[in-house]
Amino acid sequence: MNSPANYREKLLELYKRRGMSEEAANEHIAKLVALYMLQNYSPEEKCSPEKTEEALAHAWREEEARKKREETSRLAAVDIDSAADFIDAISPRGSYFHISEPGEWLFRGQSNDAWPMRPTALRPALLPDPYSHGLSWGVSNPDSSTNDEQVIKELVALREFYWRADRSGLAIPGDTLELRQIFTGRDHHEMFSSVTGGKEDYDWPQPRFIALMAFAQHHGLPTRLLDWTRNVYVAAYFAAREAASWHMASKKEATHLSVWAFKRSHAFESFDRFFRRNRGEPQDHDDIVEHSAPGATNRNLHAQEGLFLVHRRRLVGKNKVQTTPFEDLISDYINKTQSAAERRFYKFRLKISEAPKLLYELHRLGIDYASLFPGGDGVTKSLMERAWWAK
Repeated sequence: MNSPANYREKLLELYKRRGMSEEAANEHIAKLVALYMLQNYSPEEKCSPEKTEEALAHAWREEEARKKREETSRLAAVDIDSAADFIDAISPRGSYFHISEPGEWLFRGQSNDAWPMRPTALRPALLPDPYSHGLSWGVSNPDSSTNDEQVIKELVALREFYWRADRSGLAIPGDTLELRQIFTGRDHHEMFSSVTGGKEDYDWPQPRFIALMAFAQHHGLPTRLLDWTRNVYVAAYFAAREAASWHMASKKEATHLSVWAFKRSHAFESFDRFFRRNRGEPQDHDDIVEHSAPGATNRNLHAQEGLFLVHRRRLVGKNKVQTTPFEDLISDYINKTQSAAERRFYKFRLKISEAPKLLYELHRLGIDYASLFPGGDGVTKSLMERAWWAK
């Protein structure tokens, strides 16, 4: 078995090859170990050498899996050296997208290229503890939960958001008498049973909750929806903004930012056939669904040309939660159903040091906080983010 030092040395060498300084690489490895300990052990447990070895081995396996996904999938990873070239590469008039119809591609920006594409509810996130006195909220780790436990937390969070939004007089998309009955006068066990029909296996998320989830997701509540946009520059902005703030503050949070591009034409009508064929399940039990909220009821989502993808599937309540990243789901689909000649999945990468320049170039294209978050707060924050422009 490899010793902790060997795993540490392998990770250190890998991150240095990606452009990290030795100090930054060591800091990153320490964060990965600390996060693994937080997710898998109670605070009372000591970090023994064996557990440290386990954490380092886990980090190395994650890196190996990431490398293998990129090598074997039809994902094309495009590394770009400068912000100006990045803008040219992702342009609708550029070589990657110039023959595509408007709206054919979906885009997602990430400040840290190393982050897997997981919805917020399937990461360590603040969710209610339905068993606590006063319904306290705390960090929930789906990797250590069963499906029943996780879905109950998500349902309770939706219920609490729903009633607080209703008391605030907000127009709630998808508000129906059925939804009000589900959320009224029940403890979490009764509510969960009414949603699942008391069955040991059930579909989640269900279509009747998607509009509410989209509304809640856009206002910061952890859900199983994953944000995408039809506008590549919007995706680039969300990748650049936080990355630029890290770079200007000399924080070693990441080495690269990324923008994902997924060609959706004819894709979603094939997802159900792919999953049905490979897993032997009915069409509506395991598929990736696209959802867009009405622009009239969500100004921010309209300005951002935003939409959501959700992996809706049949869950067995007592089983552990599966947190498969979306890039794996999409890559599996593409590898099984598309010809080698056709690229439908790209990841454009740019060094974090270029993020301030990218943020400025996007401002010149009319993409900033004010344009994506219409209102007075958006204007103020768009002025403040000028501090992160390249000097």
